Amino acid sequence: MDVLSDYLRESGYGENTGRGTAGFGKLQARLYELNDKYAKDGSTFHFVYETGEGKALEKPENLNMVRGLTAVMIFLMCLLGFANVLEQENVWPAMPGKRGAWLKAASVHIAIAGSVGFGGVFLWLTGNMKEPGRELAGLLAYFLILEIFIMIFGLFVRKSSVLYGLLPVLVLGSCLFCPVFIRIERYLPEIKWIGAVFPPSYYLGLF
Repeated sequence: MDVLSDYLRESGYGENTGRGTAGFGKLQARLYELNDKYAKDGSTFHFVYETGEGKALEKPENLNMVRGLTAVMIFLMCLLGFANVLEQENVWPAMPGKRGAWLKAASVHIAIAGSVGFGGVFLWLTGNMKEPGRELAGLLAYFLILEIFIMIFGLFVRKSSVLYGLLPVLVLGSCLFCPVFIRIERYLPEIKWIGAVFPPSYYLGLF
């Protein structure tokens, strides 16, 4: 408590200051209230900066980083599954009839479905599935989003070596431009559109 009181005095509140003791008492009570609230329950929280009148200057990020990292992990597993399919390009044409094309398409669908399913299990194990209906609907939407992305992505990337070279860019871009750790549009509104390139941004936008 002494630390909080000294901080207020150093900030210009208290006796023999231009702001007087009234402002000091008000802010002191507020700081003590916040200290009691968070020091006892051991929770983590976002900082919300307040003026002497109690008005917030900046809203917290309010992001679920577990969900954000899970979305990126699902995306990465889909890309690795797709890379494995591309590595078998010499195998699919050798199969009789249309079996090769069918197995190639099925492998892509299975890789995406498996990645989304694994991500859903991870969210459930970490206690992030408090609304099962909404969560399952979000995962289904993410599955469809990834299906569309891989279909379009496959039109331009046809070699696994190229895909492996792009992996760092895709993963880092997802972490930076999607709401995983920060909302980049708050700080750089002019590049908000870049997030639309990465599938995790659409899934995370549902929550």
